[in-house]
Amino acid sequence: MSVGLGIAARFIALWAQAQLLGVSAFLLLAGPQQQAQARLWRARQRRWLLWAALALPLSLLLWIATQAQLLADQPGREPTLDVALLSALIGKTLVGHIWAWRLTLSALMLMLLALSWRGDRLDRRPTLLILLLLAALTAGGASLAGHAAGGDDAWWLMPLNALHIVIASAWLGALPSWLALARLASAPAHDALRPYAIRAFARFSTAALPAMGLIVAAGIVLSLQYTRNEGDWLGTRFGLLMLTKIVLLLLALHQAWRLRQGWLPQMQQHSSQAFAQAARCVSREWALALAILLAAAALAQTTPATHEQPLWYLPFRLSLSATWKVWPTPLVTGLGALAIALGLILGLRSRSAPQAGLRAVALLLCAGGLAATMWALAVPAYPDTFRRSTAPYLTVSIAHGQALFEMHCVACHGRGALGDGVLAKSLPKPPVNLSEPHTALHTVGDMYWWFSHGIPQGGMPGFAAVTSEQDRWDLANFLRAFSQGFEARILSPQIVRNSPWLGAPNFYYETAQGEAELKDWRERQPVLLVFFDPRQAQSRARLDHLAASHALHLQQGLQVLAIAIDGRAPPRALPFTVVTDGAAEIWSAYQLLSRSLGNRGDGQQLGMNRSHAEFLIDRYGYVRARWLPDEDPQGWSACGKLIEQVQALASEPRLRPPPDDHVH
Repeated sequence: MSVGLGIAARFIALWAQAQLLGVSAFLLLAGPQQQAQARLWRARQRRWLLWAALALPLSLLLWIATQAQLLADQPGREPTLDVALLSALIGKTLVGHIWAWRLTLSALMLMLLALSWRGDRLDRRPTLLILLLLAALTAGGASLAGHAAGGDDAWWLMPLNALHIVIASAWLGALPSWLALARLASAPAHDALRPYAIRAFARFSTAALPAMGLIVAAGIVLSLQYTRNEGDWLGTRFGLLMLTKIVLLLLALHQAWRLRQGWLPQMQQHSSQAFAQAARCVSREWALALAILLAAAALAQTTPATHEQPLWYLPFRLSLSATWKVWPTPLVTGLGALAIALGLILGLRSRSAPQAGLRAVALLLCAGGLAATMWALAVPAYPDTFRRSTAPYLTVSIAHGQALFEMHCVACHGRGALGDGVLAKSLPKPPVNLSEPHTALHTVGDMYWWFSHGIPQGGMPGFAAVTSEQDRWDLANFLRAFSQGFEARILSPQIVRNSPWLGAPNFYYETAQGEAELKDWRERQPVLLVFFDPRQAQSRARLDHLAASHALHLQQGLQVLAIAIDGRAPPRALPFTVVTDGAAEIWSAYQLLSRSLGNRGDGQQLGMNRSHAEFLIDRYGYVRARWLPDEDPQGWSACGKLIEQVQALASEPRLRPPPDDHVH
């Protein structure tokens, strides 16, 4: 009940602020007029302003009451203006402060209308400008308490969202004024009003074109901030509401285009029929705009898609990366794109020379090309395909996933996960070789579904009964790291400029100042991870060399973290951080990334037998270079070689955002 009332209250508030913005803007565009019918129309618009100014504060109070009820966790209680709850919400939360500010602005607008009601003071340009400014501040202020205010990019999302709301509100609120003027001017007895109406419509049309462009552009940017993939669009309530809003907007834009291209030119001839048809067109546009407003009110009360778990209900999804290397995907996709292009060309030609046969061929080409392309790009999907992992991509998660794999999966997939386990030949289909790159082509949700429910046609059982949800996400993290280890064989002591791709698994460690984590260095400095075995003379000598070069490393902005493979501290103190607690789990994850072109492992174990390895991580969290002394004795043995790579990284701009905390 509270949610429904909250949506209703927000819808009324959105409608009221749209009326205040749109009507005042349209009156300013139309300009004053002494003609009797024009004065009658302007008087009616002023009454609309008064009704909107009365509705806005009442709807804001109702909305605050519903939010107070939800915060009090009393779902069975009808919303009331509980003074204690409202005072706590308004006085102790940022949302309450912002809504109190909007209430104050709405009261000022009501006061302005009341003071200007007598005579023609409300029709004066300064009064309308003040009203327009107050309405814009009230509408734009909603962004300070909306979804845009909750992210790291709020500093630019909030102004963009405010601009989107203000312009969209002005467009929607102006449509009833447009409609009323067109209907009044369509009457044969009111032909004297038509020059005034035509001038007002022309001015509105001129302003509406760039305004709609801004609405669409801002809407696209904002929607992409709250969605990540097709699962968010089709598998969440927020995404479906967004799609509904987009479809309604496209239909409204179609009506606006018909009006601009068809009826507006005919209205220049002062045709009563043109005015009447234009009014019908705008009435449909207004109805669609009100539906958009309702969807926007529901969106404001809905959790953004990025904070929900998508539920995918289709048996397939479209993936270019997972299908492009599989023949005949490139051929079918190319032919499908060609068919669509030809269909569009024929469709455009049929508009200039209408021919039913040509249109039918164009439609068949487009439909056939689209169907062929979708067939080629389709891969199986499951309800959990776009489910987001709840286990961060941490080394402890990867290590736990490896232990679970060794416990449950080795019998079929083999000790090295190559699909050669002792039970492999007894299965209906051979187990997949997990070292192949196809592992990275599936979503983490796909893997979670398989771990939970199995793959019956392949003989793989589900493990939901013997593992927890966290266990299955840890398994997914391990398989992603394991697969990326085979891709990471190309790493060398030399960075590949401007090509970050391998996210460094995060981990926690202890310092003299307390607990820290690897990603603390993101956006600050590059990090050199040194995995060493204190029992090996080569590792001890390398640590001594790094200690002697420590001042130079700091001068170049390089941080060194040394991780003891066996958890033992080095024989003497070092000037950089040495990690011993949890070192085994950290090495368990990073040794998966230590395969090389010359040594991909013996196939009898998941990890690698190495006593020393070093990874250079850039300041954005990506592994960019690696040195394996047992395969390349020179590598970074000379301090200058390492410094060259650090300086090369320092010269690079930010090429992509830091890796996500969770794999996808």
